[in-house]
Amino acid sequence: MTTRSIRTCLAVSLLAACGGDDVHHLADAPNTDDTLPDAPSEGVATLTVTQDGAPVSGVTVHFQNADGSLISTQATDANGDASATVRIGAIVTDLDPPPPPVPQFGSTNIFNTLHTWVGVKPNDHLHLDLVTTVPQGNLSITLPDDGQSHYQLFTSCGVSGLDVTPPSGGSAVAANPAVPISIPLCSAKQDIVALAEDSDFGVVDALVATDVTVTDDTTIDLSAATWTAVASTNYNYTNIPVGAGGVNVFASLVTAKGSMFNASSFATADNNAAATAILMPASQAVAATVSRVSTGNTDQNIVDWGPLGDVNVDVGTALLKQITDLPLYDATTHAVTWPEAATGGDPDLVRTTLEAFRSDQASNTNHFWTWEIAAPHGTTTAVSFPTLPVADFDFNTAATDQANLNTLVVAKVPGGYDVARATIMNVTPPNGLVAGPTGHAVVEQIQRGELTVLGRAVKRARTSAKLARH
Repeated sequence: MTTRSIRTCLAVSLLAACGGDDVHHLADAPNTDDTLPDAPSEGVATLTVTQDGAPVSGVTVHFQNADGSLISTQATDANGDASATVRIGAIVTDLDPPPPPVPQFGSTNIFNTLHTWVGVKPNDHLHLDLVTTVPQGNLSITLPDDGQSHYQLFTSCGVSGLDVTPPSGGSAVAANPAVPISIPLCSAKQDIVALAEDSDFGVVDALVATDVTVTDDTTIDLSAATWTAVASTNYNYTNIPVGAGGVNVFASLVTAKGSMFNASSFATADNNAAATAILMPASQAVAATVSRVSTGNTDQNIVDWGPLGDVNVDVGTALLKQITDLPLYDATTHAVTWPEAATGGDPDLVRTTLEAFRSDQASNTNHFWTWEIAAPHGTTTAVSFPTLPVADFDFNTAATDQANLNTLVVAKVPGGYDVARATIMNVTPPNGLVAGPTGHAVVEQIQRGELTVLGRAVKRARTSAKLARH
């Protein structure tokens, strides 16, 4: 067994990017083992589009039947809603509000983002919250003196291991002075964890403060808070597949506001078993663990959450059917296909992202678009992007376009795709799957380095466009 200093293990957040108190995560699964009731054959489905929780009007939304035929095209209203009467298996696609075109080297770069939900049912209420840049705040923090040499700060807005050691040293004064910090202000109320370390950077104590007011140009005064000793949480793994060198372990403490603490370690495999330990603060928050096993081209992330305590995982039993080769995208049929092994757990859903590029030399325009699709996994390893009606631009790829996949994710989640569908676009597997006090999910994804040929080109173009804008 190995124990790593938390100082070197600050890698993962178990919830999606923060955006106020409305943390993005999957809906809670039903509390019984019964299946969800059958949806009516016909009814209204609604997509609500927000930005930082505020409704966004004027967003184009296409509603299509399962066979791709168009039901209607709507624009979101003042409440951010667009609705249509649909049958089971409908397809809903939104076109995000685009940023302004960017002139560059005599051409114009245009960027668009689309999202598609497949397998929509009557009475579904889908939600898309558009990502914005979280502002930074300049403030200060005061911690009680713990007689230690170093201090670190974690917040539910994504701060992870920020050094907040007073300039004079941690134990040089009776009460630590205020330390200036610059942190994200994703919410006016945040949950905070601080660590106290000895002179060798070994973690000794932790401080947990919830619902703390955090505003720009103020002081977070935690001088009256109490330090408590940290304790080891043990992570034990059996039945690790041959070829996996071990398990990457990412541990978090999760509240309604997000992940307020995270740490990581690696459990080296020995005779198909592995173990490690991580020092964790005492807390009533949900303790979430991502146990990542890498084999072939994929990472499989076993996600478990519940009260803080030791974690025991039978890896072989938990793993999904392995994706055995890279997925393929057919720009003409718009289909994504991939092979899977015959053994393993059956995924509930699939999510993939297409990066596409088309240049119009006649108008000196370069058009880049990113298109994400979520669908039930089904019995076949394939998913197809719908053919959209053409208005100002044709987003349907052709053989002459540059198009490739940026990601491919399959997952098994509590309640299945029926529960996940409503908010699936607002989470980043495996980082957004924690919902409810306890649960288990498994996420398999193609390793990032395998799907980057066009992705690198698109990102370079986007970066160059941003530089040209300034």
